[in-house]
Amino acid sequence: MSGGHHPLVSILVPVFERARLAEEAIRSALAQSWPSLEVVVVDNASGDDTWAMCQRMAEEDPRVRIFRNETNLGPVRNWRRCLEEARGEYAKLLFSDDLMAPRFIEACMELLQEPGVGFVFAATEIGEEPGRGAQLFYRSLGGTGLYPSSHFVLRSMLAIGDMPVSPGCALFRRRDLLEYLVTEAFDEEIPDVMEHGAGADLLLFLMTAADYPRVGYVDELLVFFRAHPDSISVADHLGEKRLPARYVRTQEWFYDRVWRPRRRKRRVREPQVEIEIALRFAAHHLGAGRIREAREEVVDALWLAGGDEALRKGLLERRFPDGRSVAEVVGKEESGMESVEKELQAIGEMLAGGDANGAFGRISALLQHHAATPGVIALYAEVLLALGEGREAVRVLEEGLSLLPEDPALLNNLAAVRWEQGRRDEALEYAARACRIAPADGSAVLNLGRMLQASERPEEAAELFGNYIESTLDR
Repeated sequence: MSGGHHPLVSILVPVFERARLAEEAIRSALAQSWPSLEVVVVDNASGDDTWAMCQRMAEEDPRVRIFRNETNLGPVRNWRRCLEEARGEYAKLLFSDDLMAPRFIEACMELLQEPGVGFVFAATEIGEEPGRGAQLFYRSLGGTGLYPSSHFVLRSMLAIGDMPVSPGCALFRRRDLLEYLVTEAFDEEIPDVMEHGAGADLLLFLMTAADYPRVGYVDELLVFFRAHPDSISVADHLGEKRLPARYVRTQEWFYDRVWRPRRRKRRVREPQVEIEIALRFAAHHLGAGRIREAREEVVDALWLAGGDEALRKGLLERRFPDGRSVAEVVGKEESGMESVEKELQAIGEMLAGGDANGAFGRISALLQHHAATPGVIALYAEVLLALGEGREAVRVLEEGLSLLPEDPALLNNLAAVRWEQGRRDEALEYAARACRIAPADGSAVLNLGRMLQASERPEEAAELFGNYIESTLDR
């Protein structure tokens, strides 16, 4: 990127009573090969010589901009203060006991400036000193490059450790950090999130990834996290070990509030992975005595299995750590597709009775909690048409076809909608595709035959009906 455009990058250093370590962190920031940067340091009302160190660093290098809080804001709000004082288009949190290699910003920017990339993170060392028995983390994605955000999100929810939690290993756009860095507790089960940041940090990654199609990874050791008795994570490890539970709860919150409701608007690329996530959260809910929430996760897993009866049967037989099977948790009524079929029937009756608004409410709720099957998609489109939302109905059906391109029911529905909209050539194309895929499907044949007759192509219609009757008699 030499000789090209170099947007300003803000390196944010929140600090509290760590004069020696913070100076090392700041010097690693100033050693970056990226030519356009500022280092924003906010002292969180330290009582030692940390502020004097900050002043000395600012005098040495004009790229260092220093600020001091009159009272201690706590760690997360001090991160926010750093963001609010920053001026760069891009930003990286550098915690006062950590270090970054000189190539970090340059390597990350090569990927982050590609279209549709939410953030870039790098492989990381964690230890007492760089290279001295340090452990390597965040290397499970593969080589340097861009990866689907869904790949990152799903693996982040399967476990803690393989994917990054601390934003100190990543480079973001500053606007995304401002939008997604929470300053209040977002879940009642993590009321102390502002005191340690566990959950708030992971949420930055998950929320940002959900807004972009891709994330970037640099497979070089460019970040060092220092493990020492005063660090939040080490102190917790030596004490109550509370932080892992905070992260699991953050994963659950994100999955239930953000990821699952958006499912109907995106392609489910890895249903097996999402099934494992749902079952993992179900086990956690059961351990906490939250039976209703566990049951919701199990029902979700069964829906993700779709029409694969072998997979559904295997799921129902699986057991949780407490000994209960999936079938026992979900209950007999919901263990098959019957309950959803009944709901679809009820929605169809509402629609036939003229209650399109009521039908819309019920099918929207169904889509929020379950994977979309062809029948659900088709009925959703019918409801939208009844509400006069033809364009949205087409969008829904086309998205359904992107997931199930060989489904004749969806093709027939889209053909019917396009015919009503006067786009007859498109309608005939969709109807013909449905017949090629399912030549023995009477409804597909009837749909195409009627369109051919209305298009003044009676010979083709007669040939279609004749072939269908002949094949039926042969069977």
